[in-house]
Amino acid sequence: MKLKSLSLQEKVKVLARMDAGASMCAICAEFDIKSSTFYPFIALDLFDRFVDPCTRKRVQVRVVLQVAVKPGSYKVGSSSVPWTPTPDTHLHPDSIEWVTKERGATQLLALLVSVEEK
Repeated sequence: MKLKSLSLQEKVKVLARMDAGASMCAICAEFDIKSSTFYPFIALDLFDRFVDPCTRKRVQVRVVLQVAVKPGSYKVGSSSVPWTPTPDTHLHPDSIEWVTKERGATQLLALLVSVEEK
């Protein structure tokens, strides 16, 4: 099965839709993504206290990872780090963290970093 690869513009649109509060199901339908391949596409709002070392301006950094995971090589469990608020209301807290011990069972497909001045 071939995984759909989103363009950079589509990934930025996915971020915008997530920020707007769109559900995972709506985003999957809009971008023709299977929900089983969307789950590893986790958006993390990171700390709002980064400071650019050159300009000394505060910046907000957000990171989105898209990861391919070998079927059957992982366990799904609750988060080891508290999530507030939950990144998606359709994502149950007991299934937010995927863990694997198998070497080579994951592959980073995409990394998107957004840096905005605050």
